[in-house]
Amino acid sequence: EIAKTDFKLTKLLGQGAFGIVVKAKIRESKKEVAIKRIECDFNDLHKIKYLMREITILRQLSAMDNSVYSP
Repeated sequence: EIAKTDFKLTKLLGQGAFGIVVKAKIRESKKEVAIKRIECDFNDLHKIKYLMREITILRQLSAMDNSVYSP
């Protein structure tokens, strides 16, 4: 499990339909990362499908030496 203490949040990068994206630094390695916090109404099937497409795209981007974490 990733704890809030593992990261130092440094900047709000943006926000959209499903939440916010922040720039953060991993405390242990000092590597800069972007973290997307997802807030979604999981009772709306249309929104869930859209969110799943977005997660799929983010996972594909993770192959480009980035990481996508989902619990």
